[in-house]
Amino acid sequence: MRCSLWMVGVLALSACEKAAQPRAALGVFYGGQIQELRRVALSAEPGKERYGFQVALGSHATHVNWEIARPARFFAGKWVPAQAEVGEEELRAGENTFSKVFSFEPGAPTGIWNFRVLVDRRLVLDRAIEVYEPLQKTRGSKNRG
Repeated sequence: MRCSLWMVGVLALSACEKAAQPRAALGVFYGGQIQELRRVALSAEPGKERYGFQVALGSHATHVNWEIARPARFFAGKWVPAQAEVGEEELRAGENTFSKVFSFEPGAPTGIWNFRVLVDRRLVLDRAIEVYEPLQKTRGSKNRG
């Protein structure tokens, strides 16, 4: 009897831990929700749409790290090397959502942008988005993620 109660306790505890794992989404923000995208067109009005990632945190998350890697580009007759923005954030006790918002500014490099997010040193997001000039979009390509 003790053995079976112990097994039930272990299974219940592991189920709780699985339910509390962080989940992440990357795309465009619409009213607090994220519509996931694979491709993003540079806009003539860069502040109009807000892009970013959002992480639904686990119950005991304390730290978030992120990296946004931009591709190299040719600008004013020269190659500009690839660049990365890195950041980290200590989370407040009880915080259940973390969001990083940005927009693609004029002159942003086109190509593959890579996004990586870690929560308490665990990888929760590792995705790429293709950023393109609107006139470069190929016919029949799918945008939704």
